[in-house]
Amino acid sequence: MKKSEILKRLYSDEVITIYAVDGSKTIFNSEDVFKSWIDSDFKDWRLNQSDKKTPEIKTQVYEMAKNANYSQIFGSLNDDLDKLCLTQHQIAEFCAKNQKYLRGNGWATFFLFKVDGKYYVAYVFVDSDGLYVGVNRFEDDNVWDAERAHRVVVPQLEA
Repeated sequence: MKKSEILKRLYSDEVITIYAVDGSKTIFNSEDVFKSWIDSDFKDWRLNQSDKKTPEIKTQVYEMAKNANYSQIFGSLNDDLDKLCLTQHQIAEFCAKNQKYLRGNGWATFFLFKVDGKYYVAYVFVDSDGLYVGVNRFEDDNVWDAERAHRVVVPQLEA
């Protein structure tokens, strides 16, 4: 595992679990979780696809320490992006059951996922009306401001 200068790990003394899911739930169809708003790009970009069944996994939560784009953020953790991906069902499950780990105060928590061989980033905001979720293409080179302490959730990379 790489030592990231862009991200700092949070909650290292806690086990944060996503329970086994069957892969049938997509973010676009998760109105029960994302009650405030769901980006129509999940549908327009044809990302509304079910995925594989996944076992229970442990996750890690990070917070941005340096300004970076998605490639730099996720690449700072591992060169193999597949090891950093969650399924859409896992993302919805994490957000439903582990909301206390999401970044509040109007700032984002990022999740990497893959559809048809391409990477995307779901970004989740905690709003007074509930959670809302948007999506960006991984190649988006927007630089995210570390002062806002955006968070990143990935499968556990270390024991």
